[in-house]
Amino acid sequence: MVAVQNSVVNSDYRKIVNLSLLELPALNVGSTLQPVFIVDSAHKEIKIANAERVVSGGDAIFTFNTNETVFLKEITLSFSKNAACDVGSGFLTVRATPFGQLLSDIIRIPILNLTAEYNTITIPFDMRIASGSAVTMLAQTYAAGLFHRNIVIQYYTESNWSNA
Repeated sequence: MVAVQNSVVNSDYRKIVNLSLLELPALNVGSTLQPVFIVDSAHKEIKIANAERVVSGGDAIFTFNTNETVFLKEITLSFSKNAACDVGSGFLTVRATPFGQLLSDIIRIPILNLTAEYNTITIPFDMRIASGSAVTMLAQTYAAGLFHRNIVIQYYTESNWSNA
């Protein structure tokens, strides 16, 4: 065991986490020191919503409750289509209403007509959205070919916070 004195731990880790009042007892540790700092006692339970479309038309919509304050954590949007898909050139679009703002496009991925394509994009968010609003993956209309779209939404609400 290696004995680490407070002065070493305090000087090195105070700089890393920028804390002025860090008081740690003398520690006996192995050859590796892995400090763990608990910054906040509130833990967020991440919820996941998933929607997909494999046919022409129709929005994929996830609507949040009006009595919850919702924060988007992350959105993963993916698609694949074959060269026979005659969807018009444009964008695969996700819309939401940020708190205090108007409905907005929050993700836009360009797509091409009659071109085999696939893409997955994951975007981290820290955005509060308006209560009772929805996250919508807009419809894509086509007559031929295959076009698979999927959206995974990670979010948390103030109503499901718990203290450790």
